[in-house]
Amino acid sequence: MAPLEHPSADLARWDRAYRKVALLLRAYQVENAYVRHELARDIVHEALAGAPDAQEPEALAVEKLRERVTIWLKRLNDATDESSRNGYSTARMLTIVQAARIIPRWPEAFLSHDDFAPELLQAVREAGIIGVPNLHRTSVGVPQIQFDTVSDVAEGTRRLFQNSLLRMFTFSAIVAAGIVTVIYLAR
Repeated sequence: MAPLEHPSADLARWDRAYRKVALLLRAYQVENAYVRHELARDIVHEALAGAPDAQEPEALAVEKLRERVTIWLKRLNDATDESSRNGYSTARMLTIVQAARIIPRWPEAFLSHDDFAPELLQAVREAGIIGVPNLHRTSVGVPQIQFDTVSDVAEGTRRLFQNSLLRMFTFSAIVAAGIVTVIYLAR
């Protein structure tokens, strides 16, 4: 791994940026942990190398990821060599890629600058979306989810329940509540 060249980097903020990019890559169906780690590391390192001091690392890393995804989808669209797909938006191509499960099937090709495998291109050509003439990113998206909040809560819960005494107490309380409920309903 390359050393950090930015001496004033706040590593905790960059760690949050890495976790956010890794979660977004998982949302893009990058299921292979090694590929996800390599992509997230490269994207965050690229963002760190070009980061102005005033900009938030998470936002910068997410923007780098979105830029790379947009460029990759355009390259994929152009590589299919179909005149009917020339006007496809990024959102429509992403929907096709996700519906055909392209990324889980060829994780090493996602965001790569290499040529696409013929099988991958064939899978994209065969995939289609019918009845959605003007698919735009704003019409299919959900509001931005704050993944860092969700992951922080999950991490706090995991740390809380590492205590075996607390786990035993919680399990006992649930069993006792179930028994009391059954007795109450049996009356």
